[in-house]
Amino acid sequence: MPLLTATTGPVEFRYETVLPASTAVRGSLAIRIDAGNEGLFQNTDGAVAWRQLMAAGGAVTFDTATNATWTLRNNQAAALTIGATGAASMLVVDTTDDAEVVIVNAPLGLRLNDNSELRFGTPGTDLVGNPDGTNVVWSGTGLALWQDTVFTIADQADTTRRASFQASGVTAGQNRVMTIPDHNLNLGSGLQANTIADPGTGVAIPVTASGECAVAIGGGAETNTLAIPTFAGQVIVLTVASIGAGTRAITVAAAINQAGNTLITLNTAADTIELHAVTVGGALRWRVAFNDGALLG
Repeated sequence: MPLLTATTGPVEFRYETVLPASTAVRGSLAIRIDAGNEGLFQNTDGAVAWRQLMAAGGAVTFDTATNATWTLRNNQAAALTIGATGAASMLVVDTTDDAEVVIVNAPLGLRLNDNSELRFGTPGTDLVGNPDGTNVVWSGTGLALWQDTVFTIADQADTTRRASFQASGVTAGQNRVMTIPDHNLNLGSGLQANTIADPGTGVAIPVTASGECAVAIGGGAETNTLAIPTFAGQVIVLTVASIGAGTRAITVAAAINQAGNTLITLNTAADTIELHAVTVGGALRWRVAFNDGALLG
């Protein structure tokens, strides 16, 4: 017959399934109210191994070292809610069979604290989400692999407008990489126009991307430098947007033709020269593909 007992020393109320023994009975529950031991405890070994289940203030503890578990049963078809009653930020967990769902009713959704991690699967091997400002970084070799039948991009305004990838044409065992160029790109019409701003006299013309650099020449002897290309296949077109009475002399870091020329001078409104990036002797170099009026030296 269940028995409620009070012991001396630390005040302890214990509910046991048998008569009291010299040591606590395994499975006994104790409500302790002495200083430093407030809360609900359970004895797990029939000796002195009391495990705290609920601390002062109602904090619940799950002790995995003793295989303690807590099972929530939804026998009444009612969802579990976490948070203040009626609060907009309440977390709802619905465990109805075949309709399990977790809903975060917060304007900002589910968030992580700074410097924390959200992990799915085995840490370091499966999908790992790390906060990166407002972004999530996906890594690992497990769930980071998305099947092309389920990965779909939808338009932000009309989600019925969608695009998918198809990898069935890739050779078995191969991983083909799609590298985005430093350009606006339309797959229907290829690379889009890219303008390289005239940096003005006395500075370098950027070589980070392909494009057209139309220079505005004033009344004096102006200069620029042009470094070696950034990547094979890069294209830069140098042309004159406007001209006064001056010239623009552009010194290139390496020869741009077989003759060894490294100086391009633009001095009339019609001058245009197009340079392509190629590999010469294992190094990237500019080569003249088209020249209309530019002086080489």
